Amino acid sequence: MEAKNNTTSRALVVLGLVIILILLSAITPAKWLGVKVKKQPYTKLDLRVMTSPSEFATDTNNDGKVGWNEIVTSTLKNSTTSLANINQKPINQRIIDDLNDPNNLTSSFSKNVYLATAYLKEKGITDESSKQEAVNYLIAQEAAKITITSYTLKDIKVAKNESKDSIKLYGNNIAPIIKDLISSEVITGDMVSVNSFIETQEVLKLLPLSSNKKRIDSLIQKLLGIEVPASAITYHLLMINRLAYYSDILASLAGSDSDPVRGTLMLNNYQEAIILVIRTPNQFYDYFNMQNIIFTSKEAGYIFTSGFNFN
Repeated sequence: MEAKNNTTSRALVVLGLVIILILLSAITPAKWLGVKVKKQPYTKLDLRVMTSPSEFATDTNNDGKVGWNEIVTSTLKNSTTSLANINQKPINQRIIDDLNDPNNLTSSFSKNVYLATAYLKEKGITDESSKQEAVNYLIAQEAAKITITSYTLKDIKVAKNESKDSIKLYGNNIAPIIKDLISSEVITGDMVSVNSFIETQEVLKLLPLSSNKKRIDSLIQKLLGIEVPASAITYHLLMINRLAYYSDILASLAGSDSDPVRGTLMLNNYQEAIILVIRTPNQFYDYFNMQNIIFTSKEAGYIFTSGFNFN
């Protein structure tokens, strides 16, 4: 049993070490690299069974499931050299932890790529269309697992009474928060961090993203603690959920070192999230105008009277 576990661990290590190579080679179409791909006959894939462990191995140790030791042993049964090479690889506990993390999309994607590769090989499928279809399916499967943090009416404090005074108080309370939502410097900082990490693969380059997430989370907590007039509930929840969306993206980007698939998928949503956050102050500007609330130049809420521009 111990030997089997060692083989499994080493197999997963090897799997983890080639994650980035798999992503680059599988996701990047050959035509992007200037390679002319000859069209080959298209083969219809049974995508539902492509990543089913039971398609490749049986439960040999009678534990009620097909484990990775059984899958690896089965797929490499005709290659004693490959099994020997796996056993010689050093075990990196961090990679093992990442691969065993049920919330790690890169782990799931890599394991499924392993199974899909075995499936294609077993079926003799080599055409580019089928390979790309398999990759698209696997990526879509991982993307569907992503959930976004959401806040509802039960999470905020609704004022018992509403008046012009209570609405003005609300405006003065949220104004300092809205001023700190985002800026061109913040956006630039996010992108610099992402690009620096891509170029250097240094985890330290991701720290500014974690710091920005903490800042956004702090703003969300402040907003959750403010009493909200009934007429502003929709606007207030909209602002909080937009910030939560942005925070989730920052968290994924900050964790790109251990889960690059999640980071890549969430990076695609970054522009949308930023635009939504940027639009928030103007929507409050409209709200206070509709409520006929006028703030003096000495009040924090004056930004809703004079307009608001990001620097």
